[in-house]
This record gives sequence, C-alpha cells and structure tokens, in this order.
Amino acid sequence: MLNILLFSVLSFSTSGTESDAKSAAERLARSLNEVTVVEFHLLSRTVTYDYSASEFRSNATIVVRRTCGGNCKRFMQLIIDHTRSAVASNCPVGQQSTLIVFGKTEIFYSYSGRSIKLDGTCYFNKSSVESIIKQDRFIFH
Repeated sequence: MLNILLFSVLSFSTSGTESDAKSAAERLARSLNEVTVVEFHLLSRTVTYDYSASEFRSNATIVVRRTCGGNCKRFMQLIIDHTRSAVASNCPVGQQSTLIVFGKTEIFYSYSGRSIKLDGTCYFNKSSVESIIKQDRFIFH
C-alpha cells in the first residue's frame, strides 16, 4: 500500500527528461571537486512536517560529518549515480528524511529517500538513497 501511495505521489507527472537528472549529476560531481567535507543529516519522524534546511539541521536525529579530502567526488560516486539514474518529477511537500550538504549545495531527500530535491528541481528514483547511506562501507569507506 505504501509503495502504491509513494508511486502515485511522486511520479504522477514527470516534467522533465532523464537528461535533466544527468545534468544534475554532473553539477554534483563538479561541486564535489571543490569541497573536502560532506555532511549527512538524517531525520526520523512519523508526523507530517515540511522543514527548511536550517530546521532540518536543528531537528536531525543523526549527523555525520565526513572529511573526504580531495576525493569527495570519488567518495560520493554512489550518490552521483543515484541522481543520474533518477527522472525529473514534481516536488512533493514535506516528509524529508535526509539532507546532504557540501559547500553551498544542499540535497534534500524525502518520501523514504526516493524523491530528490536539488537546486529547486525534483527527481524521483525508485531506489532509496537511504539504502546507500546506511551501508557501513559507504560512510566508513
């Protein structure tokens, strides 16, 4: 039931193409070349909410700050690939679960990590970013 609801909420309209997500992934890769630290803010909530980035940071359940030196792009390659394989979609409101911050870039994930919001544009990936982030080998690589 939840999968059907997520699918209908997130993919009722695709307003762009796969190439839009590929461009977003390339922007992420370029931005990651310019930073040495990536922050992961994770939130676990069961109520309806819609947080700004600052509110999300204040309410985060888990915060991980990963120093990646000159290899942030390599470290974040799974996140870049996840974005690249997404498709453009309408932006759902609220229910954010993950915020990744590096440099001036903020990537919001909502609806179980399947909805991606980057630079005001949203994308949908049927696989969850949380399955990537929660792997020990990802954070502690």
